[in-house]
Amino acid sequence: MIVICSVIIIGIWFEHLLLLGPALSHGVTDIPLSVLDGFISLGFLGLLAFVVIYFLNMFPELARINRGN
Repeated sequence: MIVICSVIIIGIWFEHLLLLGPALSHGVTDIPLSVLDGFISLGFLGLLAFVVIYFLNMFPELARINRGN
């Protein structure tokens, strides 16, 4: 499920890039991707992971952990 959701999120991000990129960058003939775009995406992914971990630490009863009992 994580793989499928990741592919969907990347696809939505790429779609938004293709829809908004030409409107914001006139006269560009290729896709405007740089290393900075990758770092920004990784930063948001790290922030998302931090918030989820923080939330699950604050509310441990919501985490479904099967300890084998």
